[in-house]
Amino acid sequence: MIVSEIQLSLVPVLKPSDAVSFAMDRMLESRLFDLPVVDEDQRLLGMLRYETLEEQDEDSSLESFKAEWKDFSVRSSDPFVRLLHLFEQDQTTAVPVVDEDDFHVGTVQVHDLAAWLATQSVVAQPGGLLTLKVAQNNYSLSEIARIAESNNGTIINLRLSPADEPEFMLIHLKLNLMDLTYVMATFERFGYRIQSFNHQSHLSDFYTERYDALMRYLDI
Repeated sequence: MIVSEIQLSLVPVLKPSDAVSFAMDRMLESRLFDLPVVDEDQRLLGMLRYETLEEQDEDSSLESFKAEWKDFSVRSSDPFVRLLHLFEQDQTTAVPVVDEDDFHVGTVQVHDLAAWLATQSVVAQPGGLLTLKVAQNNYSLSEIARIAESNNGTIINLRLSPADEPEFMLIHLKLNLMDLTYVMATFERFGYRIQSFNHQSHLSDFYTERYDALMRYLDI
């Protein structure tokens, strides 16, 4: 799965000549605290953050503090997992997508990624279902993916929903593992709370086989 498969949201772009006040208004309107800055040819120049704008004079141009623009992006051909790392590493609300010549082709919001994963055709794929309950301020897609991968698992579906406590959220996962015993133990070791799960445990098979063997023995 690569970045070009993800349907991108319509996100405003900024120009170096734009005023700080204009950029702040665009961020508030789009509910994003990070927006791309592009030149007249749509080549990506950098990413600008709301917290950086707050430190500047509202009438000054964005170009006047170019050194404070952030430099991160993904290419259309990159694997989607790279997006997960950037969202965590740069603590950003959006990641710009560029082509092989560094021209800006769109921007991915974290909700774009989650929505795309949720629409993948995974019903026919075997795997286990797992729901994690995590604090809103401790949400790391890349860490969740790393934990799954450390147990030879891959996330084939992901969906977010609110929890019964406002400071928490639920992360619903489908993994390509039929047995989630070990991956659940790893999540718990990293402090994640298991809300629910549905899988075929090899331990259940083990005890079922032993029980059947005992019953056969008693029938003799």
